Amino acid sequence: VVDSLNARINQLRARTISSPGRQEQASAEMSEILTAIGNGDAELAERAAIRHIERVAELAERSFENLMCKSKRSTDHD
Repeated sequence: VVDSLNARINQLRARTISSPGRQEQASAEMSEILTAIGNGDAELAERAAIRHIERVAELAERSFENLMCKSKRSTDHD
């Protein structure tokens, strides 16, 4: 179960990080989280982490929708 979950997480990570500008954005998000932790600001770190997760969720949803559209187009042509 854990291996299957890790495989799905890695697949999702590969899809989201390949979005244009995402590597830079993710790096900035991680820096914000780490800076807040380093400063002992748990509330800021939590908010930054939540923003990061929400952004990844948006990208994942968009990626999934694009994949579904491509799949539907390919079955429509069969």
